[in-house]
Amino acid sequence: MSNANYVDVIYNPSLKPFTDYPSKLINYLVKRYKLVKNSSLLELGCGRGEFLKEFIDQGMIGYGVDISDYAKSYCKDGKIVLCDLSKQKLPFSDNYFDLLPNQTQTIYFKPTHTLSLDNIPLTTKFIYNTESKK
Repeated sequence: MSNANYVDVIYNPSLKPFTDYPSKLINYLVKRYKLVKNSSLLELGCGRGEFLKEFIDQGMIGYGVDISDYAKSYCKDGKIVLCDLSKQKLPFSDNYFDLLPNQTQTIYFKPTHTLSLDNIPLTTKFIYNTESKK
């Protein structure tokens, strides 16, 4: 299995079918954190694009980075960039994004470049974190 084909193998729809979980989760997060439409977000390791698609359906401007282009077929409105973060820099300037959803897979990345998040409020830096700054 090549890295670029990992989604076809690990997230094969016959083994891991698409569900309404991403829709329910993103709907909850948008309401819970009062996420603003037209906010730009970057999902590192967007995989099949399920979560990214839901953010876009909620009115966000969604970018995804992955080593597979699978998400391009499922999340047609997403701006998907092919990038191996263990070897390449992120192709975005610092402070480009308003939101950076944090999912567990991001801990596996060893980026050669990090994005500055200085101007992003804590609650939107890691919106999957259960703690919030009031």
